[in-house]
Amino acid sequence: PCFLTTVISMGKLLLFFSLFALSVGISPNFWANLLHDCSSYLLKNNLISTEDLNNITSYLFFPVSLSAPLPTWRVALVTSIITFLIYRIYIFIVDDRIPFRQRALQQCFDNLRKLPVIKGKVEKEIYKVEVMMNESFKPTKDSPASKEILPKKGLTRGELKRECEIHASMGNWGWKEGRVSGAIYIYDEEHADMLEDVYSLFCESNPLHPDVFPGVRKMEAEIVSMCLHLFHG
Repeated sequence: PCFLTTVISMGKLLLFFSLFALSVGISPNFWANLLHDCSSYLLKNNLISTEDLNNITSYLFFPVSLSAPLPTWRVALVTSIITFLIYRIYIFIVDDRIPFRQRALQQCFDNLRKLPVIKGKVEKEIYKVEVMMNESFKPTKDSPASKEILPKKGLTRGELKRECEIHASMGNWGWKEGRVSGAIYIYDEEHADMLEDVYSLFCESNPLHPDVFPGVRKMEAEIVSMCLHLFHG
């Protein structure tokens, strides 16, 4: 379906430019004469001043001269740009992958974020968050000294346990009391003890080798089956 949609879109684009090329080839001064007649009508009926007309047409890359037709290459350039913009708008409107209202709001917010005033505020808030994160990652005065190389003498079991206890006590977020959103959903000491017992039984297992650890494969398959039944799979 994606390939078919791409082919159809490219075909529409080629059709647009083919019709344009055909119209320019048949009558290269058609668009220039049309703009010339419109300009003459506006000036004749005093609907616009010559200065305003020149400003508008200069903005559109069309310096108007009432005594001569417009250069063909400029007509072709602006017509190509307008045709491309119309095609992009058409694709934006008919794209049904996302509802039109949602796409319009998203495009509106994207454009608003590019405004200098809003863009500056967004960048300022992002900078504040980056500074806060960098400060939170820095070691505190109470942090133990970092060990960047392997020690010449290894630690005993008791020393290693004490080292781990020191690192486990670092931080004062109170996650055990449920003061951290998302990182720790629930903490129960009895549940934690049960997890330690279960982990001690399977900490050396490897699910990639079900022939060696068939029990792990069996439990994994049961968990997948339970999840499938929950979603009526």
